[in-house]
Amino acid sequence: MFFSCSFLVFVANFLPVGSFDLDADSVCDDAEISLRQLRARQLTNATEGTDGACGGLEDPRNADCAEGVQWAFEKGLKQHPGWYLVPLGTISRTVPSNAKIGDLQRIFFCGRAGKTRCGLPPCSCTSPPCNVCEAPELVPKLSKAFTRIKQFDFTGDAKKEFDVVQIPDQNMTHSCSNYVDDGSTVFTKDGKLVVKVSSACPDGTCLNSGRAMSRDAFTYGIFTFSAKVPKCNSVWPALWLLPENSKGDGKYGPWPCSGEIDLLETVNDDSHGAFNLVAGFGSRGGCYDSAAVTCNACAPPSYCTSTTLADAEASHLMVEDVNCAAGETSWKEHLFVLLWQRDEISAFVDPTLSYNEAGQLISIQEKLRHGSASFKTYKRPTTPTWSAVQDYMNKCFPGRHAADAPFDIPMKIVLNIAVGGYGGAPCFWGEKTCAASCGAAVGSELIISDISVWQ
Repeated sequence: MFFSCSFLVFVANFLPVGSFDLDADSVCDDAEISLRQLRARQLTNATEGTDGACGGLEDPRNADCAEGVQWAFEKGLKQHPGWYLVPLGTISRTVPSNAKIGDLQRIFFCGRAGKTRCGLPPCSCTSPPCNVCEAPELVPKLSKAFTRIKQFDFTGDAKKEFDVVQIPDQNMTHSCSNYVDDGSTVFTKDGKLVVKVSSACPDGTCLNSGRAMSRDAFTYGIFTFSAKVPKCNSVWPALWLLPENSKGDGKYGPWPCSGEIDLLETVNDDSHGAFNLVAGFGSRGGCYDSAAVTCNACAPPSYCTSTTLADAEASHLMVEDVNCAAGETSWKEHLFVLLWQRDEISAFVDPTLSYNEAGQLISIQEKLRHGSASFKTYKRPTTPTWSAVQDYMNKCFPGRHAADAPFDIPMKIVLNIAVGGYGGAPCFWGEKTCAASCGAAVGSELIISDISVWQ
C-alpha cells in the first residue's frame, strides 16, 4: 500500500512492450498515476493448444510477431531489460541476460509481450515444453500441524491489540484518507474489530479514516482473517503485513527494503482482490544492473521497488461480485488466509481448513471456482521480482539474511481503508473532490470477526 513515484516508474518498466499505454518517463509528471492503471491488461494463464506444432520466426504463421521478437532479442533486452524480466521469469524460467530468441518468441506466443501474438510457439527454448504459458498451480501442502499461537481479542479497547496509526496519506498512496486516532475510526463493537471512514475533513480535501497495526509481530505461519470488506464509493481497503512500524522500517532498511506482504487489497467495485509481495534494494540509479546495487538501505531517492503487481492480472483472486448501484457496498464475510513459509508465500480466499483432534490446523484446501483463481502462490526461485533483491542482500547483509529475505523477518498486521488515490479514481489527497466526489465513502467499514495466527 506504499506507492512512491520511483516505485511506479519501476513497475511501469517491468511490464512488457505494448502491454499498456503509460509512458514510464512521464510517470512522475502526473500525480494521479497509480497501480490501478497497470491492471488493465489480459494475461494468458493456461497451456495453449497448438496440437504440438511449433515453428520459427520464418513460419508464415509467425509473420505478425517476427519483427517484434527480433527487435526484442537484438535491442529490447539490452535497452529495456525490465520489460521482459517478469514474463521471462514466470514463463521461460530465465532472466533477460540469459534469454534465447526462442524464449522471446515464447512470451510473444503467450501474449505477454508486444502488440501481436505469435501463431506458433518456438521449437526450442530454455525450459520446455515451449508451448506452455503457465504451468498449473498446485495447492501447497502443509509440512506439519500448525498450532494457534494467537487469536486477537476484539472485546474492550481495540488498543489492547493494535496501535491506531495517525498519519496523512499525502505521501504514501496519495489517497484522501487522513488516518486519525480519535475513537471513531478504529474500535471494537459486538466482539468485532471495526476500521471505518468516519467523516470528511472540514475543508473537504481529505476524509478521516482508520489504520490499525498489530502490537505483536510474527515471522512465518498461517494467518486467518474473517472479514467483511467494504466496496464501492472509491474505497481501497487492505489486509497486509509490514515490519516494525507504519514507515515499514526493518532489518534491511525502511520501506521497501524490508518488505511488505499484501494479503488483500481491492478497489471500488472490483470483484477481486490483489495478492502482492513488495521488496526493494538500494541503487545508484539502475534497477537491472547488479553493479548499481548500493548499501544505502533504500534511502530516497536512489532505490528500486520490486513488486509482484508488475504482473497485475496474475495477482488477482476472485472474491465476490458487487452491485454498487443497488446499494451493495460491501462483500459478505469471507475467509482470507495467508500461508507464509520459507521461499514460498500463498494466499487463499474462502478455503476449507481441516483440523486434527488437538485443534491443530493440518490442511488448507482451495475453494473450487469455475474460471477464476481462489489461491495464488509466489515461490522465490520462480518469482523474478522477489529474487531481484538477492544482489542487495548478498552485498549488504552477507551472512545476516536468509535466502528468502526480506521475507524472513518479523512483520505486523496492518488493516486500513484508503479512499481514492488509485489511477482512475475521482479523488486524490488535498483536492476538494475528496468530499465532493468521494464523500459517499464516509461510513464505510472493514469489519473483522476473527484474526488468528498459527505456527
